[in-house]
Amino acid sequence: AGQHVARQGAAFRRDQEVLAAGASLGAAQIGLAAEAGAVHVLAAARPRVAIISTGSELVPPETVPAFGKTRNSNGPMLAAAVTLLDAEPIVLGGVGDRPEAIRAAVAQGLAADVLVLSGGVSAGDLDLVPAILGRCGVETIFHKVRLKPGKPVWFGILRRPDAAATLVFGLPGNPASSLVCFELFVRPALAILAGRPRQSWHLPRGRARLTAPAKSAADRPVYLPCRLDRVAGGLEATPLPWSGSSDLVGLAVATGLLALPAGGNLHEAGAEVDVLLLAADAPA
Repeated sequence: AGQHVARQGAAFRRDQEVLAAGASLGAAQIGLAAEAGAVHVLAAARPRVAIISTGSELVPPETVPAFGKTRNSNGPMLAAAVTLLDAEPIVLGGVGDRPEAIRAAVAQGLAADVLVLSGGVSAGDLDLVPAILGRCGVETIFHKVRLKPGKPVWFGILRRPDAAATLVFGLPGNPASSLVCFELFVRPALAILAGRPRQSWHLPRGRARLTAPAKSAADRPVYLPCRLDRVAGGLEATPLPWSGSSDLVGLAVATGLLALPAGGNLHEAGAEVDVLLLAADAPA
């Protein structure tokens, strides 16, 4: 007698906190809230993120590119990155380097919580995005940072007196630059909007020993793809082949990023460096 009985209060007691502020609401959490009688809870909505790829050179991924054209990899890549952060991507497609087309897409994207554009933020004649955003009422917060890859990154805010502001990120058009800037700048913004705890805003950071030499840039910090392995005594970081800011091959298999400070120094094998953990299953 008395066996196999779930006793009242065995799992939690009256006035006990069962879900902390900042907790993500998955199936188990929603079930626990219902069990506790919390029919109504205060929760942050999933951020809505509009995504625009700019550039007359872009063609849809299913298209065979003609000479001088390239497939639009940034759109699907950024939509996937947004989805993996439990935000809602709103893919507005690609637009050519025509002011009226970019402005129309921007006007549509500014209805979201966050607008992310790729391309058009550098210093060329066809880099039209910052000026168009300004004409749409978006306030520039910063443009260009000491960073490789990703120097041209742009950030601004559309403030509204009677509604929530829209955060606007202009990412470089080169795919590797675009993804690195997303992880460094957009990821924390989405985490804050989603009400996540501070410790989850940024990619996890650690220290690792190099298995091969790696060179930093002279004028700015550099983030290079690497593979992280857990070994006796800590983490090892193996630099991966990488041909520059348009190269996604290394990032596609990377589990981390080497975070090397400016200075143009050669970090020899065995040196300990900062790393950012990219993959969910990367060794911590």
